[in-house]
Amino acid sequence: MAEKIEEYKNLLSLSYEDAVESLLQKYGPVTDDYFREKSYKRFFNGEIKSITKGKYSRTSEGLYCHHILENKYRDLTDEDFCKRENAPYEAHRKENLVYCDLIEHFILHILITKETNGKFGWAGVEVYVLPNLVQWYVVGINIPNKGWSKPCYEKAKLSQNEITTLFMETKKVLPSLLQEKFENLYKNTKYVCEHKEELNKRAEDKRIRIAYNSTAERLFKNNIEKKIDDDFLGFPQSKWDLESIENMRKAPSERLRKAANDIIGQWLILKINNVIKVKDRQLNPKKYAILDKLAKFEQMRAEEQEEKRRKIALQNFYLAFHKKYHNLQKLDVEPDISREKVVTLLYKTYYNTKFKSKKEYKIASINMLRDDLLAELNDRLK
Repeated sequence: MAEKIEEYKNLLSLSYEDAVESLLQKYGPVTDDYFREKSYKRFFNGEIKSITKGKYSRTSEGLYCHHILENKYRDLTDEDFCKRENAPYEAHRKENLVYCDLIEHFILHILITKETNGKFGWAGVEVYVLPNLVQWYVVGINIPNKGWSKPCYEKAKLSQNEITTLFMETKKVLPSLLQEKFENLYKNTKYVCEHKEELNKRAEDKRIRIAYNSTAERLFKNNIEKKIDDDFLGFPQSKWDLESIENMRKAPSERLRKAANDIIGQWLILKINNVIKVKDRQLNPKKYAILDKLAKFEQMRAEEQEEKRRKIALQNFYLAFHKKYHNLQKLDVEPDISREKVVTLLYKTYYNTKFKSKKEYKIASINMLRDDLLAELNDRLK
């Protein structure tokens, strides 16, 4: 283990170019291009939905495949990002790839971050590499026991003390502005891993609240105006809301699935009731003509009552304002007066002899709240 950690430290001390060369010597050249060239071009032309990969994988040996030109292009493993950024196919050729284990992959991205001052490399550290290092070797959770990630975990395995030491050494090689950023990222990642269950529960609670209070409410509100569809996925309202509920139904969490199914159940009951009402309305037009008139009358009465409440509330607001600032009635000041106008009144009635201009007084009173200015104006008018 001591020899292994020293090897990682030595790699960390190299330039990016030398580190790549060292790994090429250690593991040999990559055996195939990352993507098939014809497939890459067809994907860029919109002819296919995904790109065929080459036969370069050595994950059975615990090795990842790193794009050497990630010091010039971002997220070269992401097909959509490559298309959006118009990344050249040259970046995916085997001569521009190198094998590395998980920690070596981390170091390569750190060296890119260092040499580009954070312009490139950091996303790989933040999103892909560091989370695995922390959860596997620091916190000791989600350790893979099968599949391709198991040999990757075992190949780079270090003790908690060793990986912590390596992180300390990593911080030292970064520019001063990125050292604090790296330390905060490490602490936040560690906290997330250590409190994963609690944070997941909070996230689920929030998602369920949004589903009931916003998504479901919109679905139910728009339900009355929509036609019946045979297929659940063709249901009402915005496509986004439906996809949100459908994604909850597919979630691994039982709580999320239960909430989604409950919302769907309520929605279906409402939909069925609407169909029954439509049919009943067609069969009993006279009955619904009377009911519609009654509903309209109730709505008019409710609107009149609301208007009365609004007028009383407005009247009370005006009375309270004039009671608090009773002297302002001399200047016909109303409650909706702007702060700008209060400043103008104060300047005209008192401060025009103390300041050279209104602008000068305005600057002097910039930190005063409107209510404080009103109180002062009221006092000046005694």
